[in-house]
Amino acid sequence: MFADNGWDFLWSVNGFSIFRKVGASDSKNNNEIFTDNASKLQMLQKIHQRRLLPLMAIFLCAVLPNFVTRISGEFGNTIGDSIFTVFFGLMFIFYFYVFIKSFVKIKKLKEKLQ
Repeated sequence: MFADNGWDFLWSVNGFSIFRKVGASDSKNNNEIFTDNASKLQMLQKIHQRRLLPLMAIFLCAVLPNFVTRISGEFGNTIGDSIFTVFFGLMFIFYFYVFIKSFVKIKKLKEKLQ
């Protein structure tokens, strides 16, 4: 099916198959393997379970506690401590954005299917 649509299989890694589009056109839908909402939803849920849930565990166990500890002032006021506080703040914003965006996208696809 993929070869018929101009996709070349490259390799598989971690349960994901990697393809490339030969002679890709300008149309957005022609460059997508998952063109129907059901397969897009299934793909997003698979990514969510395999990638985002482990990231959420890392976030809850490492990033969030460090960010809260640094904001509460339990560390010194050196420039290094300030850099780490900014770093953990940026990580907090990034993780929060990724989680919200993935939940919204899955919710919208579920609504389209109903």
